[in-house]
Amino acid sequence: MGQSNNTSGFETQAEKIENLLRSGYGQWVPAYELSDLALQYCARINSIRKKLRAAGDTEEIENKTEWVNGQCRGSYRIRRKEPAKTDSRHSRAEQFEREHNVRPGWQSRPLSEKRMAQDDCFTLTPPEPRR
Repeated sequence: MGQSNNTSGFETQAEKIENLLRSGYGQWVPAYELSDLALQYCARINSIRKKLRAAGDTEEIENKTEWVNGQCRGSYRIRRKEPAKTDSRHSRAEQFEREHNVRPGWQSRPLSEKRMAQDDCFTLTPPEPRR
């Protein structure tokens, strides 16, 4: 992945940026260093991200910004992608539904037993007129 496929002896801007990010693997590289290689470094990073996705999506390029003395400073790094978390709130809710064959919370029973037993429970009344 780190090797260039370019056989002409010259590196493209994207290859230069990828090599710089890989040289300090996992360490943040300031955006101004990337701009020395390509003024449109964001476009080059986008193409590297597409390349990483096509290669199996095991690595990612992260970016961060921080404010220092009133200046916004951006940085980028390449690193191994962490496995997706499977224990999310959504997955726990789905697991509960499968185990108990019901939906958790108010969706499973919109009205209480007591309310459903009252005579006027299913009587529709028009809203009061506005004044």
